[in-house]
Amino acid sequence: MKAFQLKISTLLATIVMLSGVILFGCSDRDNSKAIEELIPNMNLSPEVLDQTVWKGEVIDYYEGKESNRYLITLFFRAGNRVSCYIIKGKDDEQMYDSEFKANGKLLYLNLNYIAGDWLLTNTTKDKIVLKNDPINGKRISVMTLTRIYKANNKLTPEVLNQSIWKGTFVSYKNGTPSYTDDVNLFFRAGEVVFFLKGRNDEIESRGTRPYLVDKGMLSISWTWASPQLSGDWLAFEVSKDKLILQKGYGNNNFNYIMTLTRTD
Repeated sequence: MKAFQLKISTLLATIVMLSGVILFGCSDRDNSKAIEELIPNMNLSPEVLDQTVWKGEVIDYYEGKESNRYLITLFFRAGNRVSCYIIKGKDDEQMYDSEFKANGKLLYLNLNYIAGDWLLTNTTKDKIVLKNDPINGKRISVMTLTRIYKANNKLTPEVLNQSIWKGTFVSYKNGTPSYTDDVNLFFRAGEVVFFLKGRNDEIESRGTRPYLVDKGMLSISWTWASPQLSGDWLAFEVSKDKLILQKGYGNNNFNYIMTLTRTD
């Protein structure tokens, strides 16, 4: 009888442990999932792409021979919006923002050089491959992308609401810091009070703007007082007393990093 009770206890403990593992594994939207799991049966959707950043290259072919090649970064956001950063040469870097559509194997982009329908042809652990105009007898384009960012759901409205943060705001160009500001942020219900002061020129900017937190991204409404603070900030590190946020991730010309410590 005791042996039977011991087996039952062991079985129950195992079930509880497995339940905890399952719940923990499902707690984050996609942090433990490979790309092929996020695109089941190679089906694209806005939900899968929302708040992800992809980097790679596009190769154009003419009659089977490579005719052009350029680097590309795509940042998919809520509301079917996508930002695109294209580098075609040392002095030819371009930025675009538009809507996108994703349905099944098709990704539609309305972004200059890469406008049109792209057919998803392959997914691996960390990459996707898409082709544009795959039935054209002479011309075809192949886009190979690697996902370099996925939503960090640890940043929630509750983390920021009624809190004060202090730290640095650093602007980077081609990976090199160009200037640093000291920053103070006071988050209230739906709005943030900001104060920035440059370390080199000591120029000050301050104001109050609406903000929104959605799936780990902090969006601050446009302000002429501090344009560099406005926009979408991706969360890279989130804890109860420290935040690291980036804007323009994947963009060599307009990349900003904010490192904040909670002070209230």
